[in-house]
Amino acid sequence: MAKKLVKWCLGYVKIALTGEHTNRLLTLLKNNGISLWDIVPVEHGYEAYMYKNDVFQIKPLLRKTESKMKILKKYGWFRISFRYRKRKPFIFGFLLCVCFIYYFTLFIWDIHIDGESNYTKEQLITYIKENYVDLGTRKNEINCEELEKELRKYFEEIAWINCELKGTQLIVHIRETIPAAETKNQTTPGDIVAGKDAVVSSIITRNGTPLIKKDMEVKKGDILISGTIYIYDDYNEILETNYVCADGDVYGKTEIIYDDYVSLSHYEKEETKEKKTYYSISLWGKTYTPYTPKKNYANQMETSEEIHLKLGENMYLPIFFVKNQKIEYVPKLVNYSEEEAISIMEERIQQYQDKLIEKGVVILENNVKIYIENGVCYAKGSFVVIERIGLYQEKTEQMED
Repeated sequence: MAKKLVKWCLGYVKIALTGEHTNRLLTLLKNNGISLWDIVPVEHGYEAYMYKNDVFQIKPLLRKTESKMKILKKYGWFRISFRYRKRKPFIFGFLLCVCFIYYFTLFIWDIHIDGESNYTKEQLITYIKENYVDLGTRKNEINCEELEKELRKYFEEIAWINCELKGTQLIVHIRETIPAAETKNQTTPGDIVAGKDAVVSSIITRNGTPLIKKDMEVKKGDILISGTIYIYDDYNEILETNYVCADGDVYGKTEIIYDDYVSLSHYEKEETKEKKTYYSISLWGKTYTPYTPKKNYANQMETSEEIHLKLGENMYLPIFFVKNQKIEYVPKLVNYSEEEAISIMEERIQQYQDKLIEKGVVILENNVKIYIENGVCYAKGSFVVIERIGLYQEKTEQMED
């Protein structure tokens, strides 16, 4: 992005070089410090790009090699400035806008979460903003590895996490069950470790040294398949030590805690047709609202719908357009019978089980109990499951030569 902006500001052209000695011409250009890029061979010569200011320096070399040059297309600010040379304020404003946009690209203006299940996006984003990365943080101040460790430590049900910076967006990918231990693209030696406490149910080792067996209890962080391979001599002494990328599938029996409730008697908001709409604009974290309705409804809920201004897919800017609404509602008392509340809770439990199955988790036991107490229907207990527990972890200890 920065290189393209520099080229655009300096101005450049697409040229065609023809003649019998174009190869010699390219050599002379290089020796004279004249930059060409994206050079493409064509009939009787080459097509390439060069900076506008180098066009005049190339002429003596063209005569020397009996070559010809044709400008095919012009790029950059000078092309626009020539067209609008009589409108200097416009040019100045345009260049100022470009500089502002470039400055904005040095910061993070959006946080995106994907893969969440038990945790909500709001939970994760709020924690990140309050404890590590707020909007407007410079990108060079963000340590993605450190952020991954912090999130994994605070949100215990996260089994795998990856953070990356794209444009002005921080993207956080998470999985709340253990994914396959991807090793095919790994180049740094490492081990497969336990992602959570479990009893090993099966292990398949493709590369490395297995350190556990079926029915063994393991704790989160224990090494399951080591990336260290020892080669012994005839006297059972270590002859050589090799470090590899451990590879294998390890499944274990684990327990997942479930806790949910629904109240038998509660109020629901029944919207009327009355609503008031007004708009705001948010710049650099500060919100400006030209007009706010003074009259409030006796019972109202407020909603906001944000449109985040961006250039391309990941190039967000610190500008939000906000649509606000005040909506009138009438509180409506809803009473569930015990049978209805139990039915709702059973449906929620089934939906939760379906999500686990979609992630490849095998449910062995459902130990969740449903009961009603003080006008509230509770569902508490656990699921005994078999799931993948192996995670790839690069070696951090000192490796022998």
